[in-house]
Amino acid sequence: MRELLVSVITTAYNVGPYIEVAVRSALAQTMPEFELIVVDDASTDDTRAQVEKIEDPRLRLFPCSHRGAAAASNFGLERARGEFIAFLDGDDLWTPRNLERQLAVMREHPECETTFGLSRMVDAAGRDLGPTSRLARDPLGEADLLVENYCANGSAVVLRRSAVERVGEFATDIGACYDYDYWLRVTHGRRRNVRCVPEILVLYRRRDGQITGKWRRMAEGWEWVLARVRERDPDLALTAGQIGAMNMHRYFAYLALEAGEIGMAGRLLAQGFGAAPGRFLVERRNYLLAGGMVAKSLLPDRSYQWLERQVRRR
Repeated sequence: MRELLVSVITTAYNVGPYIEVAVRSALAQTMPEFELIVVDDASTDDTRAQVEKIEDPRLRLFPCSHRGAAAASNFGLERARGEFIAFLDGDDLWTPRNLERQLAVMREHPECETTFGLSRMVDAAGRDLGPTSRLARDPLGEADLLVENYCANGSAVVLRRSAVERVGEFATDIGACYDYDYWLRVTHGRRRNVRCVPEILVLYRRRDGQITGKWRRMAEGWEWVLARVRERDPDLALTAGQIGAMNMHRYFAYLALEAGEIGMAGRLLAQGFGAAPGRFLVERRNYLLAGGMVAKSLLPDRSYQWLERQVRRR
């Protein structure tokens, strides 16, 4: 057997309607030298049964007790054997060349410890909702990722094993943003060791019930992440962290708007302005979101949803 190049870790909890498509998207990669570790975090639906019906020697399924996504990711890390570690959430999908393209960048840039591909958002039925990540043209460091979470979601990232061995486990004392915390820790003390692969490689699924759709949980996670950055580097938290807070509060405002909390969305966007007023005023996305709040207030739901799709696609 040839030496494994990549260990793919998929954590799954009650994603029965999506897990088969996610697993098959991993198994369909153009680069075949990998193992796929699926950690079932004690699902109460048919998640495990959906995985068990897939026959492929690269696939390993591990049921575990329910401890959350971070602990399930650590469970997978303990069993990973590859030179590189990739992550695919149980409800997301990869395009076929995801691993091939990311490893090509790793090989071209041996100083790079993290790569990520761009993502598009899909709904529960797989319909395209538009892009959900921003292109980063230069190598990134901790300050860059603190200003903007360019990785966008955990399914987009590939790490070198050496980085995982240096950084250790995911933190399990916070429910949301545990992966964002990890990417920041990988960059800490390093010189711009993160690179973007400028292609859509991930389909990130938005659906009811996921943590990333709950702005209060996400806001709690962000504050926790920023506190950890402050412990490591107070100056960085004061400078890049302020702009990061502006960007994150815009995101929380968007989630609140999605939930129909228009007044709260406005207050959250105002908090973003308070975090970094000068940067806020030159950031086009803030005006788009403010316009979205007005549209949400005035338009019928169907018209607003059509308008939102058009804006996302542009």
